Amino acid sequence: MAEMNLEVNDYLLSQNFPNPFNSITTIGIRIPPADGKIAHMQFVSLKVYDVLGTEVAILLNEEKPEGYYTIKLDASVLPSGIYFYKLNIGNIIKSKKMMLLR
Repeated sequence: MAEMNLEVNDYLLSQNFPNPFNSITTIGIRIPPADGKIAHMQFVSLKVYDVLGTEVAILLNEEKPEGYYTIKLDASVLPSGIYFYKLNIGNIIKSKKMMLLR
């Protein structure tokens, strides 16, 4: 519930849901206004890595305006295991861990 106390100007990378998951999970991100400018586009990268650091999926790699986004990951081609997802927006980097179970 700590996410509810975040300011609108905070970057957010939510824990995927469900976690652990079987094939499909959802990740939430929030992109605040850049430098207080409304509707300013920012380059956003959201990637998934295995435990060895190998990139296994690119979920976002584009410019996006401010807002809250939910991104679905279809991991049906990946083996069971621990994965990490990393959000890059400018100089902001956030990452979280998730578990895929078959």
